[in-house]
Order: sequence, then C-alpha cells, then structure tokens
Amino acid sequence: MEPYVVRFVSVRSGVGKTTLISGVSRKLLELGLAVAAVKHSHRGVDLEENDSRRFLEVGVREVVVSSRDLTIIYSREVPEDLVATIQLLRKPIVLVEGFKNADVGDKVVVAENLDEAVELVDSSTIAVVLSSKEELPQAEGVLTIQDTDKLATVIAERAEEHLLKQLPGLNCGYCGYSTCKELALSVLKGGSRVCPRVLDVKLVVDGREVPLNPFVKNVLSSVIDGLLKALKGIPERYTSVEVRIAR
Repeated sequence: MEPYVVRFVSVRSGVGKTTLISGVSRKLLELGLAVAAVKHSHRGVDLEENDSRRFLEVGVREVVVSSRDLTIIYSREVPEDLVATIQLLRKPIVLVEGFKNADVGDKVVVAENLDEAVELVDSSTIAVVLSSKEELPQAEGVLTIQDTDKLATVIAERAEEHLLKQLPGLNCGYCGYSTCKELALSVLKGGSRVCPRVLDVKLVVDGREVPLNPFVKNVLSSVIDGLLKALKGIPERYTSVEVRIAR
C-alpha cells in the first residue's frame, strides 16, 4: 500500500521544522506506529565515511554502508525527486522536511506568523504551525511549535484513513484480520501483511499505461470482481484477470 506522506514546509529556514518533525516522530513512535523521515538538503550530502566516498569517486552508482545500528544508502540512480525517494522506504508514514514544490501527500506549513504562512497554504494543508511566541490566533488548524502531540494525533488519524481508502472495505477476513480497519492498523504499526483482495490494477490504452490512484484501482477491482462472481467456472481465489477491449 502507498504510504501516508506529510511534507513540513516553510518559506525560509530557521522556523523550527526539524524540531517539529522530531517531536512528532517521537510521539508517533510512542503510539507504536512505523515512521520514516526524508530531509531535502540544498547543500548536498557530506560523506563523512571516507571509504564510501572512494567507491562513488570511481563510478559506483550505489553504495550501502551498513553497521550494527545503522544502514545508509548512497545512490546516484535516484534523482532529486520526492516520489523516487519515497519508493526506497518501507514505512507506512513518511514525514518530509522540505520539498515545498512537490505535489505529494499532505502538507504542514511551519512559519513564524500567519502572514508568513499564507503564501504556502493550499488544499493539501492539514495544519499551520507557528513558531512565534505571540498569542496564538483563534483559527482552526493553527498550532504552536509545542503542539507536537496534537499534530501527531492528526497525522495518525489521517494515515489510518489513507490506508483504509486503499482497502476494499469488504471485511472479508482473507488477510487474517476480521476487518479492513484492523489490517490498516497492523500496517501502520509496521506489519507487512497486505490485502489479498486488492489487486494490482493497470489500465493500458493503445499501449500507454494510464496512472491510477488507489481509489480508482479499488473501484475497477470491485466492479470486475462483481462481474466474475456472476459467471460460472471462475475460481473463487483467482490470481490474475486480463480484460482487452478492441475497437
């Protein structure tokens, strides 16, 4: 399933994004949820481990540095692109610092005051976090830099909704859980089990694959599944279905 992504963005540095993400991450981990973090570095990445630098200098495209408590992947195959970076991760919640021009996931705007935040607020914004010590404006969705617990709760709830939208809502028990919500909660806590009723749906028109979001995939899957149930001779647990329409 696709992870729930939240970008923490600001118009300038020094407003507390890293502090906020650290606090939110700590609370989400206390709730037992699995979290990954991504940071956009405009100044490049400094390789302190000299042997790793030598591998890259001779032309190796990917280097993995692994130790007992930490593994770092240096890759020149992945462009400076948030979607490509997220694909490297295996966590259901991804907190991103920066990438304010990316069109991925939800957004938390971090600013010193509301005037500074206005230019970044749009329909994907789930909260505005102000670092100023001035009195907090009475507005829904406006928090202070200290409200990490409140923001973490919002993110946890939206992450659960995001995963549930990718499930068929059949509560069929095929996955080993009695409801789709139980499966979603398991995934949020780092479980690797997936729904066997959610198919990998692809739509190809005249040889060109059309991108589909999880909702459309589930709709197409449910419609085809319903049609197949009305036909005789179809296995109850089929592994793949191919539909071709020629005009």
